Amino acid sequence: METYLDFRQEDSPNTPGQKRIGYIEYQDGTQDDLLVSDVSLTSGQAESTSTRVDINSRLINKKLSKNLDNADNKITNIKIFGTAINKDLKDHLVQKAPAYFNGSNAIISTSSPEFNIRYEKNWSLMAKGLEENYTLRFQQENPNIILPIELSYNPEQKFVPGDELLVDINIDNDKKIQSKINVTGNDTTEKIEIPINETIFDSTSDFWDTFSLEKNNPHRIEITVTDKDSKVSNNVQFYVEVVPNKVLEVDASKSISFKDINYSSKADYIHRKDDGYVKVTSRNNPWQLRTRVVTPLTKSGDNEQFAGSLLYIDDDQRSALNDSPTLIEEDNHSYPEETETMISDSWKDDTGLILKQTGLNEAGKYTGVLEWSLADADIN
Repeated sequence: METYLDFRQEDSPNTPGQKRIGYIEYQDGTQDDLLVSDVSLTSGQAESTSTRVDINSRLINKKLSKNLDNADNKITNIKIFGTAINKDLKDHLVQKAPAYFNGSNAIISTSSPEFNIRYEKNWSLMAKGLEENYTLRFQQENPNIILPIELSYNPEQKFVPGDELLVDINIDNDKKIQSKINVTGNDTTEKIEIPINETIFDSTSDFWDTFSLEKNNPHRIEITVTDKDSKVSNNVQFYVEVVPNKVLEVDASKSISFKDINYSSKADYIHRKDDGYVKVTSRNNPWQLRTRVVTPLTKSGDNEQFAGSLLYIDDDQRSALNDSPTLIEEDNHSYPEETETMISDSWKDDTGLILKQTGLNEAGKYTGVLEWSLADADIN
C-alpha cells in the first residue's frame, strides 16, 4: 500500500530550535507545541525524525499545560499540519476511530470523522477553445458572448457528473473573474460554455468600461479551468473586437456602360446601356453620398478626351460631374437596424448618370473613373 501520512514540519515560535507538526491552541491564544517526538511508533518501526508515517495505529500523546475548568479555557483546538498521500490506484476510506480525553475529573470519549483519501491523479487537464474571434457592437443591447471550451484528460479519463469546475477569467490582464460550473456528462470530454456578458459585471457601464473602443481592442480573454482535484488546465485565449455601434458603407458596380453612337451622331444625351448599381448600407448613421470624376472619359490608345461631360440628373438636381465631390443623395434618418438603400433603383432612362455630348467624337472606346464617397450627415 502506497498510502501514508506526511506531517509537515515548521519552526516552533514557542521553542527556538525545535520543529513542530502542529499545536494545541487555548481559548486565550496561547499554544502548546506538538513535536515529532510526540507521535508514537508501531512495533518494529525505527525511531526517526522523519515526518512520513503509515496511516495505521498512530497516537499523539500530549499533556495539556492548562486546565480546562475556567471561563478562559473551556475550548481547546488541536491543529496538525499534514497531508494524506495516496499513490494507490483507488481511494481509501478512513473509518471513524475512537478518541479519548483523560482528565483529572472525567474521561471523555468521541471519534474522529470519517474521510476519504483519494488516489493521486497523475494526469493533466487539457482545454481547447472551440472558437477564437468575436465581435461586439459598442453599447449594443444585451451583449452576449458565449465562449465554448472542450475539456479532456491526458491520459484519457472520464468526467464525473456533478463535479465542480472553477473557471478563472482574465480580461486584458486587468479584469479577473471567477465562475463555477458543474460537470454534466460522464464522457472522456466535457464541453462547457462561459457566458461573457453584463451578468458577470456589476453594471452595464462596468461591462463597456472593460470592453471599450479606445483601449486593448481587440480584447484578449484568457481562461483556465481547475477541477475538483486541483488540476489546472492550460491557458485558452479568445479575442473580442469591439466596433462602433453604427454601419456606413457604399458599394457600386465596377463599371457602367453607355450606348454606342455613330461618329456623325449629334445626340445631346447618351443614355446608359446598363444601370449597374450604387448601394448604401447604414445603421445608426445619417449619411450623404457624393461622387466625383477621378479620370475623365479618354479614348484608348491616343488619350483623346471625350467631347462632353457626365451628368447626374434626378427630380431635384441636374449636376455636371467634375473632379470636385457632388452631393448625389442624403438620408437624415438613423436606423436602429442595418438598412440598405439602392440609389440606382430610382434611376430611369433619362435620370441618374447620363453622358452629355458637346461635339463630334472619333470612333473608339472611351473609359474613365468615377469615385463614390459616403460621409456622416450633419443633421443639426
